[in-house]
Amino acid sequence: MIWNVTYNDAQRWEQVHLIAGKRIPWAQSITDSIRGRTVGSPKLDLVGVEGLKELERLRLSLNHRTSVNFQRTTEGVIAYTKVRLEVYAVPIRFPEIISVDVDYADAAQSRLVLHFQRDEETVKLTMTGASRVLDRTLQWFKMASNPEGAAS
Repeated sequence: MIWNVTYNDAQRWEQVHLIAGKRIPWAQSITDSIRGRTVGSPKLDLVGVEGLKELERLRLSLNHRTSVNFQRTTEGVIAYTKVRLEVYAVPIRFPEIISVDVDYADAAQSRLVLHFQRDEETVKLTMTGASRVLDRTLQWFKMASNPEGAAS
């Protein structure tokens, strides 16, 4: 369920786009951005991964922060994260997303949790960031999953 996309391998990108849908065309992405419907999400710190065994294994020996951000596609989103010098993509279709929840326990470092289901596997991505960044990310997910509506 994760692909190493560090190198421009057309076959890997084809597999990613089979799940998440095609990239938003660049002209449309510019128009959408002007209208408040950005293609990319704010960047957060990825602090927990459950259900993606390969990514969990890769992150075991890390002792530094790992960022994550999302790209809107025609049928879903792609999560991008870096482990050491390699970039990994996690494609997600909109119907697979179970929930996007925010916990504002600490204003300086709030928590956003994304749950999605692919086949029999339930995945949980836990991210942290400042409250205002989490608010923008939550709004971004609402906008991204509603292709017909305008940004709120």
